[in-house]
Amino acid sequence: MPFERNKKRARQILVCGNCHKKKRKCDRNLPCSSCIKLSIDATCAYSTMSYKKQHLQDDRSYSSEAFRKIPGNIDSRERNIKDDSLHNKIGILNNKIKDLEASITMTTFQNKQAPRGSTTQHDDNHIIQKYHANKSPNTLNNVKRLGDDIRLIGINPVLSSEDSINFLDSLTKDPESDLRVVVTPFGPLRFLVLSRQDPASILIWKYLAWPKRKHFSLESVLNENSQDNGLEDLDGRSRIFYGNKYIKRLEKNHSESDTIEVKKAISSFGLTLGLSFTPVSFHYDSNLLEQIKQILPGKRTLHMLINMFFDTLYPFFPILDESAFRADVSRITGDYNPDNLDGHIENIVLGSKYDLAFLATLLITVRLSYLSLFSNDVVKNEELLNSQDAPSNSRDKRYLMQHPIPIEVITVAERCIKEFELITEPSLALFQSLCMMHIYRGYAPEEDPSNNHQSVISIGTLYQMASVLYLNRDPNYILYFSLRKIDERTRMLKRRLWYFLINADIEDSIIYGSPIYTIESNYDTEKPCLYEYTSNISNVVLEREIVTACDEMHPVVMFSHKILDMIFRVRSDMKISDLADHLSDFEILVEKTLGSASEYLVSDNCSPEFLKIQKFKLYLYCKLMLSYMYYCFFLYFENRNVQLSMFYLKKSWAIVHYELAAISGDILCYCDDYFGSAFALMVTPIIEYLTRMRLLLGQFRVRLKNTRLSIDMHTFNKVSMSNSQIKLYINSLDTLTDIVSEIEMQSVKSISSLSKRYFYAWKSSQSYNYGRSILDDDELYNSDKESKSRADLKFSLDELQQLENLLHCCLDLMKRNSSNLMSRTSARNIHPITDSEEHILNKHQFDKFWFSFDLLKQESVSSRNGISTYDRNRENYPINQRSLSVENSNAAAAFDIDNNILYENNLFGSFAMDDFFFDNPFNIIS
Repeated sequence: MPFERNKKRARQILVCGNCHKKKRKCDRNLPCSSCIKLSIDATCAYSTMSYKKQHLQDDRSYSSEAFRKIPGNIDSRERNIKDDSLHNKIGILNNKIKDLEASITMTTFQNKQAPRGSTTQHDDNHIIQKYHANKSPNTLNNVKRLGDDIRLIGINPVLSSEDSINFLDSLTKDPESDLRVVVTPFGPLRFLVLSRQDPASILIWKYLAWPKRKHFSLESVLNENSQDNGLEDLDGRSRIFYGNKYIKRLEKNHSESDTIEVKKAISSFGLTLGLSFTPVSFHYDSNLLEQIKQILPGKRTLHMLINMFFDTLYPFFPILDESAFRADVSRITGDYNPDNLDGHIENIVLGSKYDLAFLATLLITVRLSYLSLFSNDVVKNEELLNSQDAPSNSRDKRYLMQHPIPIEVITVAERCIKEFELITEPSLALFQSLCMMHIYRGYAPEEDPSNNHQSVISIGTLYQMASVLYLNRDPNYILYFSLRKIDERTRMLKRRLWYFLINADIEDSIIYGSPIYTIESNYDTEKPCLYEYTSNISNVVLEREIVTACDEMHPVVMFSHKILDMIFRVRSDMKISDLADHLSDFEILVEKTLGSASEYLVSDNCSPEFLKIQKFKLYLYCKLMLSYMYYCFFLYFENRNVQLSMFYLKKSWAIVHYELAAISGDILCYCDDYFGSAFALMVTPIIEYLTRMRLLLGQFRVRLKNTRLSIDMHTFNKVSMSNSQIKLYINSLDTLTDIVSEIEMQSVKSISSLSKRYFYAWKSSQSYNYGRSILDDDELYNSDKESKSRADLKFSLDELQQLENLLHCCLDLMKRNSSNLMSRTSARNIHPITDSEEHILNKHQFDKFWFSFDLLKQESVSSRNGISTYDRNRENYPINQRSLSVENSNAAAAFDIDNNILYENNLFGSFAMDDFFFDNPFNIIS
């Protein structure tokens, strides 16, 4: 009888294959500790999937998607060890680190610096079910992890994976209610709308509605600033100090001689700012061709500015073809002779009506090139303007600064564009002129981007015309019925125009809250690629660098495009967990592709100047978008989970006050050392919006003071807090108030430093000074009891102290940067601003400068509305076409649209300023 071995019970193998084979103790993790010690964790696997599924189900709160796709076949894994061992080891270790960090994020981070006796909200910890774990471990290789970095990049917890969010609905409504709330039609990232949903801003708005409240206007700014300066006879002293540059104050019913005098003074004083009026008499009702001839500079100046555009600004706006552009200039204005120093343009020769569109592009181009000459450091501009012995490139700049391009060129450009019916007469030349006008509105220092919602309107106009011109279809996919096929340069130009529109669409969506028009499913235009004979400029090397730069930044651009498209869909109750995952991936992509702010603030020649500026500008837009989004999350979670609400408030603050602490208005005065001459024109506008976001701290200061008053009035909810803890709570509120006030003042200094060159920065600083008086008014907290109760903070003592620690770090970093700036300015012999008489006179002069400048600009808009723009019977313009006037046009122009009609019966329709401090526009002419 053969020997029969006892049969073993068929048991499920619960240990990994390696431990089972070697009979080692296994802790049943993946990878297990034994395999990790022996450095064979890459081969750690289990023979069945049943246990692994149960194991992951038990730990589902801390699982990541990388664990869900681990193969169970040991042999197949072993066959790939030689090729993928190192990759898998790094990937698995990174995933393990991510899971461990995710599991302790709330408990560790919440109690990181909590003192004894502080209270925490332990009840909420078990509710938070999901933390984002990036699907690709390798994307985190260059990113600092939690514990080393307060930025929390790539970590976005949510309350429940089934919760939904709609950014076009109210973020602060009752989470149990299914009813839609009446909201503004503007997009959620518009600053005014964003601040309007905060409980503090609601309290402020209720106060602003009081009939007894003093109304605010720019005229009141001049009156109050003149009275509070501490100097007698300020205008008399100013007249003596500034001489022929003295700007007198214009009254409402001023005369024509007053206008001429003020324009002359503004032009003289504004020469170092790039802002001036034409020195000759300019009538808006005169013939259009005469206006063009009158406003165009001499041929030498014209061609120098054209050269500057294609050398310096073209990389940022590659939407023109250089050879065609120069040929059209010569054809319309005549050939340029460098030996002729006078070179006055004697005649304008138009071949067709569409040459007016080209002339509009030309006028905007020379004005932008002229503005690119100026730094934000006014003293530096003055030194260059008055220098006698300078290198050749500085001599060219000085020559151009001494031959200013007045702002009336934009008025004439608008009149050229208004000759067309934008919908029924589309053309590539007209589309280019509209694009250039859109660019100018966003970058010119005298423009007010908050005033008439023009940017939102023009993007819609541009998109409609681009669709009519089939720019959303790649030229290679279009069958052309004409015998003459378009050349490769034109194909390249069309692709560039479409991708310019995509970038403009993204920027407008972030700044103005406009919906995304360039939906990805509606176009198939390929990215611009440089082939032989496809360059649109003569400098092929520069063209190649531009294409390479676009490829490098394209993933970030399109990812932001995708997120913005998601949140601006009206019927888009998306899962907040999906959005959190997208934002985490986006944060990591931005970190990998664009780096951090400190990496840009160094002098290096490793990359082209335009590329460094472009990447830094994109970086700021991305960070501004993320700070907006996380502020929305803060509002969304406030009535759902206090811990998550505080988490996203800290993320928003960390971006604005920590990551971007080095970005201030002061640093823009010497930015040329880091970036080059184009930086001031290209990046300053986004700095203005960033500084405005920083001023949202004012709303939190209202909530701190409101909570303090509620405690004193015994109306604050003090559940589970002892008397000693209440005292600590009050001390923490007072400390936070002091820190917030100090950070606010740092932000005010930043926006004030830009107010000499940028009208919007000046207006923002004036509005904040007015708004600060409102925030400090005790009557604010008595205006509405219900709103006051809702504005109380719900944070625990521990959470307040965490906010205190975070803001302390931000403030210390700001002070270090400010100290470095002072040492740098001292080395350059730049005198800091003081409260001397000269400083007071200078501030008063700039107040009058911007007030008068904007007043004259408003008057020019009023005077030219409805004017017939072209005399069709002139012999030098023999074009037999129908009327060139827009009076009978059924198309809405992108300019001068009546704001009251467009936004009729809308709460926000009368606002000229995207600021929550007032309920009426800066009503200059009333």
